[in-house]
Amino acid sequence: MSKADPCLFYLHLEDKLVGIIALATDDMIHGGTEEHWKRMNQLQSRYKMGKFAVGGGRFAGKDVVKNDDGSFTLHQKFYIEDKINSVPLTKERSKKRYSKCTPEEITALRGIIGGLSWVAKETRPDIAGRVALLEQCMPEPQIFHIVEANQILKDLKKDPALGIRIQPIPVEHLRVGVVTDASWGNTENERNYLEDNEHDYWEESATGWTRYHILPRRLRFHPAAAPGGPDLHEISTSRITCTQENHEEDDWNQKDSVRALQEEAWTGATYFEKKKVTEEKARPIQERHLQLNRTGSQGGYLVIYYDERMERQTDPKMITIAAWKSYKLKRCTVNTLSAECQSMLQGIGQVHWHRFMLCETMGAEMELNTWEDQLRQVPFIAVTDSRSLYDTITKCRNSSAHIDDKRTAIDLSILKGDLVRTKGQVRWIEGKNMISDSLTKRMSSVFLRGIMSRGLWSLHEKGFESLADLHMLWATKVAAM
Repeated sequence: MSKADPCLFYLHLEDKLVGIIALATDDMIHGGTEEHWKRMNQLQSRYKMGKFAVGGGRFAGKDVVKNDDGSFTLHQKFYIEDKINSVPLTKERSKKRYSKCTPEEITALRGIIGGLSWVAKETRPDIAGRVALLEQCMPEPQIFHIVEANQILKDLKKDPALGIRIQPIPVEHLRVGVVTDASWGNTENERNYLEDNEHDYWEESATGWTRYHILPRRLRFHPAAAPGGPDLHEISTSRITCTQENHEEDDWNQKDSVRALQEEAWTGATYFEKKKVTEEKARPIQERHLQLNRTGSQGGYLVIYYDERMERQTDPKMITIAAWKSYKLKRCTVNTLSAECQSMLQGIGQVHWHRFMLCETMGAEMELNTWEDQLRQVPFIAVTDSRSLYDTITKCRNSSAHIDDKRTAIDLSILKGDLVRTKGQVRWIEGKNMISDSLTKRMSSVFLRGIMSRGLWSLHEKGFESLADLHMLWATKVAAM
């Protein structure tokens, strides 16, 4: 039994792996040599087993398909097509993007998010970022969250058989690495509203909404900056700001609507008139207000098994995406460097667990008190597109002398020490070649899907140039479906 995972079992004979079993609740997946199959037949004769498929089948809700080139594909086509349903929205309802969802819509949204989350966790890292960000809309989702959920499902159904490609990488060249990324200030932090305090308050009347500002302030007030306010689609775009000195009217639906009113702090009220549809021409609401409440940062990582020749050769080499996650960073960050550092620390922790299991697979007797020294047998890479993080790790000897945020300096010192102890190296690539970008932000994941489809990647610019043609062909094929 594995010391890293009690549901994983190895069979070694003469220091060679000849069989392996993995358990998941009441499912089993296994493989090996003739000796392994002999013992499995003995187990089958002693214990009642259900379906016993060979060469492929369904394991823990995923279809396992053996390909002609020796690789395997894990996908959830049946689940995507049959088990996840979009949330019905009328055309008129869809236009009210920032209206709060009704209880019925919230129930339907929870259902589709649950299905998307399961697929994103099991076989589709290409949607993991969008789904993780979507999950944060609860418990007060708006219509644009339903629109986003429906769009994710639509993208999934364009190629439902896409999944994880397990490549036949030669054992002597097999390594484990991680690709990390972070986006600073792009996620809501525990639904904390910028203007939420116990002093200021809302008041609704028959003709409009008034926000009373008891605390002194300098900025103009946006109607979406505090909870309990009006539906943005049901008020006029006119904003009347009342201070002790004067009343000023302007348009809150502008990109720069949250700007200073005057040099000195002021108190007073802001009034928004309830809109009469016939009096005001409908126009899209600027999305800039969404950033008001986004004080958290999103991190993400992809753990990959790769051909170690990828580290020094230009042509693309085989990789297998083994694990991934998109998550909100637990600690608020002061800049991009801080967010990228936290994300890499998390990703490298995952790599160590996979390296531990890989060493066990190779027959090593892993000891829990000396595991770091033992892992040095399997070097690894940590890939980032953050130049500041790469330069600080590889070129800066004294991080604390160059970084104003000392908490980040501590994280960097821990990270650098870990890399030295466990024989890891950091590699930098350009953002356009980063495969984990879509785990931290709402963006197209066409490049990652190409990597998933082909099972090839590169750390060199010339290698990416050769992959670009493959990905373009793949994207064209999906668009034509």
